[in-house]
Order: sequence, then structure tokens, then C-alpha cells
Amino acid sequence: MPRCPKPLRKKLLAVSPAQIDRLLQPARVRHPRKGLCTTQPGTLLRRQVPTRGGPPDTRKPGSVESDTVAHCGDTTAGDYVNSLTFTELFSGWTENRAVGNKSSHAVLAQLKELEARVPFQMKNFHTDNGGEFLNWALHEYLNARPVKLPWTRSRAFRKNDNAHCEQKNWTHVRQLFRP
Repeated sequence: MPRCPKPLRKKLLAVSPAQIDRLLQPARVRHPRKGLCTTQPGTLLRRQVPTRGGPPDTRKPGSVESDTVAHCGDTTAGDYVNSLTFTELFSGWTENRAVGNKSSHAVLAQLKELEARVPFQMKNFHTDNGGEFLNWALHEYLNARPVKLPWTRSRAFRKNDNAHCEQKNWTHVRQLFRP
């Protein structure tokens, strides 16, 4: 790799971060950097899991939203950890777990552990449309109960349908674990 000529290197090192931001602004507008999305839509159970109609019930404990966040940096290639966020809407109680991958069994194992640990009984469960949630393992787990647990999913491309959990993803996950 060729080295930078000394006069140019001296000029580059003299530029302030604010000035670099101003100089790069036109390029950033033309080529915005979007966050990586690792959520693959789950299609197998899309018809079995209804979308939530209207706002969530936040008047009593037990309504839970769940989501995952990938900690993969600038590429989804290779191995990386995902955070599973589990948020109860009445109290705002939030638990986060590291999941080695977003397989149905890895996510289900963490959900079982979370459900056993939290101080409230889950009354209903809401997720996004990712395959880590819309799968047969989770479907069987939620429907094998003596009293069926209502399970809903977000509408496609509506990030605010899971707003409580997305807020916690920002404050409890992305702000703490930046790549």
C-alpha cells in the first residue's frame, strides 16, 4: 500500500473533525448509510399469527413485546451475537439476553428462561415478523399451555407496531453496544 506523501499527510492531520464532516456532507447525502437488517420474514406461520389490531393494552401487567438486534457491525458475514429484548408494557420491565444465533430453538430457550424469571405472568405476546419468532417451535410452546396465550405480530414494514420494544432496543442495546 503506497504511503501518503508528507505534505498531504500534514494537511490531512490538520483538518478538524467538524471540517471533515462539512466536507463529506454532500457525499453522505448522496450515499446514506442505512443500518443492516437481519430480520428475515417468517412465512410459515404468517396466517396463523394475527397482526395486533389497535394499540397494545398497557393498563395491566402481562403484555409483552419481544425483538432481536444483531451485533454484526458493517457486515452480516461470519459469526456475531444477537440481543433478545423482552419488554413488559405496563411496567416497562425489560430483560435482555444474548443469543448466539437467531435459530428458533436458541430464541425459544431464552424466552423460556425469561418467562420463568420475570415477576409477572405473560398474558399476551407480540413480536415482529422475523423467522426467529414466526416458527413452529415457538408456536407449539405458546399453544401447548392449558390456557392459550394470545400471540400477535407486527404489520409488515410498520416499525412502530413494536414501539415499546424498539425504544428499549435503542436505549438498552444499541446505545450500550456500539460496533
